[in-house]
Amino acid sequence: MEDRSVPSSIDYGAVLPEAVPATQHRRKYFPNNAMTFSPIGNNQIRIELENSKSLLDPKNSYLEFEVFNADVAAASFGFETNANSFFQRLTIEQGGTVIARIDEYHRLNCGVLSLAQDTINSRSSNSLTGGERGYNAAGAANIQVRPIGGDAAGYLNLNHNSAAQIAPGASQRFAVPLGTGLFTQDKLLPLPLLRSGQPLVIVLDLAPSAQALIWNGPVGPNGYQLRNISYVASLIEVGRDVLDQFRMIQANMGGNLVLSSQDFEYNSDSVPTISTGDLILRCPSRHKSLKSMFWCAQSDDYAGTLGPILQSQAASLSYSGSMNLASYQLKVGSMVYPPTAVRGNNGLPNERSEMAMELAKAFGQLGWTNPTGILSTISYGSDINGLGDGDNGQAGQTDVPQGNGTICGCPFGLDLEAFQRSAIESGIDSETLAEAVNLIITIAPQVAGGANNSGVEVKTVHIWTLYDQHYYWGSDGMITFSN
Repeated sequence: MEDRSVPSSIDYGAVLPEAVPATQHRRKYFPNNAMTFSPIGNNQIRIELENSKSLLDPKNSYLEFEVFNADVAAASFGFETNANSFFQRLTIEQGGTVIARIDEYHRLNCGVLSLAQDTINSRSSNSLTGGERGYNAAGAANIQVRPIGGDAAGYLNLNHNSAAQIAPGASQRFAVPLGTGLFTQDKLLPLPLLRSGQPLVIVLDLAPSAQALIWNGPVGPNGYQLRNISYVASLIEVGRDVLDQFRMIQANMGGNLVLSSQDFEYNSDSVPTISTGDLILRCPSRHKSLKSMFWCAQSDDYAGTLGPILQSQAASLSYSGSMNLASYQLKVGSMVYPPTAVRGNNGLPNERSEMAMELAKAFGQLGWTNPTGILSTISYGSDINGLGDGDNGQAGQTDVPQGNGTICGCPFGLDLEAFQRSAIESGIDSETLAEAVNLIITIAPQVAGGANNSGVEVKTVHIWTLYDQHYYWGSDGMITFSN
């Protein structure tokens, strides 16, 4: 009989292999340095993951905590676009050594990841686990269906929470996964192979009250508190023979088990007021394989808003603007990527498509049915009054979203990977030759009617580079890394 391919639906010889004996169970790990945390008091959460028998399944584990309104000035608040808005920095340590760190973690989640990767439907799920708005009304209870005759953005699930969502003395529970590379890769973490007394430690630094939430007024001295915190770990217990096999593989690989993933590195630069022409933004990111770059431009100046408002009353983490860019590209050493600069929106509503597609490419989402997440014509590169250059307000007009306002933002992205998500170290090497990395932006109208400057407020450009990271689980029980 000639060779023929048997379809999987009738290939009865193809069966799954028998698994090694194992038991799955759940365990809660609690902070070892306090039980209640706040941005003005004990503002660092430390959770040790000590275990001598089980493997950690990080993709099925999550952080759980309660957010309590402790403000004595009787100010209420609403939650921002992502439950990670409370954590300014996420760090993973072992034995006092930092093995992974993401700065401005709250801003990355609210201003880039949530906008470009969430969908309208995923926001409904996040309304249960992360306090986001999910088709519901603006009341403090936040469980009633949105009434007929309201703002259209609300029916599209694109509104911020009401600033009256959580009253003083009230609270809400959250459950969110951790987004660092070691906890997002596919392999289980062999905790029993770590040195005794040197466990993995999750470290979370809290964000200021005025950044983390949307308040209905000035923030009092206490702000918010996080309580009842735990890391809910999915653990897989295996026999000693399986652990011995891990050690044998470790010995055969030169004393290391290798886990590969990607991590983010943060840098920032500023764009002066009313900037024009070519600007070079420094991004000293030195790695063997840069996969993607993401950034957003935000202002901390609220003097031009009506009132003026305070930062605490604004959606300051998620809102960003286009700065009316004409084009942008990345320069590494003497090479530019892409060779032909990406076209910006030039301050016009019908010029945003190329920016949106390049952002989707940077996430590897271009072939998706919905490659731009919740970003749309009413939310991408816009503010509450129209197109947004990133200014919070001008001449007494407030442009930045507040409580109940439409979610607006303008994250950018550049794809630097040769083989899309199918190979490691296929990005740009900036480390071997210690090459300078610079983001080049151009602000000059290239089409009739385009805007000719970056706006009247100074912008901070927050930049995150995504790079390949390799973790080495050493035979001495310590974790090292290279990137």
